[in-house]
Amino acid sequence: MATEVDWDSFGGTGDKGKTRFFKFNDGETIEVRPIGKVVEFAKFFIKTPDGSRSVVVDVKYATEAADILSKSAGQEVRWSHRYAVNGIDRKDGVVKVLEGGKTIFKYFAAWAKRHNAPPGSAAGGDWEITATGKGLNREYTTQFLGPKPVSESERAKITANGGAYTLLDVFKTTPMEELIERAYGKRKSYPEPDGNVQEAIAAETGVGETAGADW
Repeated sequence: MATEVDWDSFGGTGDKGKTRFFKFNDGETIEVRPIGKVVEFAKFFIKTPDGSRSVVVDVKYATEAADILSKSAGQEVRWSHRYAVNGIDRKDGVVKVLEGGKTIFKYFAAWAKRHNAPPGSAAGGDWEITATGKGLNREYTTQFLGPKPVSESERAKITANGGAYTLLDVFKTTPMEELIERAYGKRKSYPEPDGNVQEAIAAETGVGETAGADW
């Protein structure tokens, strides 16, 4: 299963319908207030004749899963080390999921170690993240803006709108015995179309990251 990093939890787990994600566009800046725990997981982006699919597995099974999918595809299938956290979008006050790799989350981890406090806890604050470039050329500038506790009015608004997302459900991991079916549907094996996993990541989430990276 996806692994929860030990940050303070926050908010509810109401049914919010379709998951909202932070999106990154070239030259744009988002301002986010992380809330609650972060999860980490391995993610595969698979292109099939029926469209693109994403498959999430526990990080400790990533290498095994990559071997299984590569054998099925007839060529190398790589995985990406991913992280996700709930956050308040300061643009509209709505809770969204921030998903990404080491490029962004290493700054959260460094802040947590330096201050001995989780970024998603009451001791945390607002962050500014600017994306420049596209696809494999995308880079990020991440900066802590300063402490900012979640106010009572913000808590009430979040609770009224269903609370924070349950990230272990959003990024539900796939058992090894169901991996091929989840990735390819009824077709057990076929050559994977040409494409780059980082380009797929950028297209789906707006975040590019090197496969297998770690903090």
